[in-house]
Amino acid sequence: MAICKACKAKILWAEIAATKKLMPVDNKYVNIVTDDGRLERGMQTHYTSCPFAAQFRKKKSQCQNG
Repeated sequence: MAICKACKAKILWAEIAATKKLMPVDNKYVNIVTDDGRLERGMQTHYTSCPFAAQFRKKKSQCQNG
């Protein structure tokens, strides 16, 4: 169990299978509707509930036309 540096909520770290990177998730289960309409239980990313999420977003690099 970890604590969000910004809002102090309890969070967990989940590994994204495709990239092997870690993503913060809320420490509670929510109902999720899948693309085919099924209802499943899962955890949502903490970026959707943290009021300070914007300060953790990486800035997109700007393209320079040469």
